[in-house]
Amino acid sequence: MGPGDQWTDPGVYFYGRGTDRIKNDSGHVYGILTPEKAIQKSSNTYMARIGEELSLKWGKKSVSLLQTYYHAFGLGIQTGVDLPNESKGKEDYLVMDDHYGPLAAMVQASFGQQIRATAMQLAQYTATLANKGVRLQPQLVEKITGPDGKLVKGFTPRVLSTFPHPDAYWDILTRGMVMVTQPGGTAVNAFRSLPYSVAAKTGTSEQDIYVPVTTTDPKTKEKKTTWKMHARITNGVSISFAPADHPKLAVAVVVPEGGYGGRSAAVITRSVYDAYDKYVGLEK
Repeated sequence: MGPGDQWTDPGVYFYGRGTDRIKNDSGHVYGILTPEKAIQKSSNTYMARIGEELSLKWGKKSVSLLQTYYHAFGLGIQTGVDLPNESKGKEDYLVMDDHYGPLAAMVQASFGQQIRATAMQLAQYTATLANKGVRLQPQLVEKITGPDGKLVKGFTPRVLSTFPHPDAYWDILTRGMVMVTQPGGTAVNAFRSLPYSVAAKTGTSEQDIYVPVTTTDPKTKEKKTTWKMHARITNGVSISFAPADHPKLAVAVVVPEGGYGGRSAAVITRSVYDAYDKYVGLEK
């Protein structure tokens, strides 16, 4: 499996003993997939296949390897932003590994499940993709000046880590993310008619909402509280950077209960690009 990989998507991917399965949204069958097209179509099955292959190759070490990759892009660790009480997010795939083993953890985590990230982490992650593995510390201001305009304090970019890989791999990611914004992609409408290219990925994360239910024992009159599933909501997510061939801006948007990311978060992202291009400039 490499940059030239091709695989015929069946719409449903069975793994393990063949009883567990992963399916694409609405059961879509995407046909022959390359890595780029898998990103464009947001194919869960293609990613699940990669997760299983890594599990078979690395065995019990596979989840630790995955965590190393996540951390290299700022997921599951603090970003270093200059704000108090920053969350590291949640690495639920580690819990799944403890309970069900590395195969289930790798397959579920392969397409974005089993990890919960903050919007700041997603922004840093996106910028790291644009920088080809160079992860920078987020900064809230460029500089501080006094009332007279003189510089009080300046800030310089700080590299937190690097993740060197051949350009061929980064180029696949960029091409696939650009295809997301083109005909056949999940965010084509949001980024239509821009004078520069955008590399994007949309997502629709499912979240189960539980509510407390209190019951009273008829004999002891003792009250007991349990949790009952109330609803399953979908949150819209979009990450992107632009221009794709010489990135200047990375944007991450999360819309609680926003449904499909291409219809909610990506639309907000488009407005961010429009405003930035108007007042700062995105083109060469």
